[in-house]
Amino acid sequence: MISKWNYLPLTSNEQQIARTLGDRYPKVPALCKLLAQRGVTSAAEAEKFFKPQLSDLHDPFLMRDMEKAVVRLNRALGWKDKIMIYGDIDDDGTIHIASADAAACDAAKKCIDALVFVPEGGKLY
Repeated sequence: MISKWNYLPLTSNEQQIARTLGDRYPKVPALCKLLAQRGVTSAAEAEKFFKPQLSDLHDPFLMRDMEKAVVRLNRALGWKDKIMIYGDIDDDGTIHIASADAAACDAAKKCIDALVFVPEGGKLY
């Protein structure tokens, strides 16, 4: 399969940032350009991007109904209910499924009986 990638050229400001990042990361100029396009403007920000700390993450309770999900998962843990982890087959979906499945056994050193569901045949949603 041949794909054609369409992308926007770097602005003059992004080009300058990419050159600055290139001083720190001279072996990966393409990565420096991508970082500049993602809004990373310094080597310190690049380090934070690649090695984030827990404190750098957004509060998950900003997501709608997160409180309800936590209450339900805690109840499932207490009642030993089964839960289903529903995912998709793209790269990040696979990682999310594996992370959620592993986290189901990390919580309070107990395991939630989890089933994993991934649609077949590329039917993502």
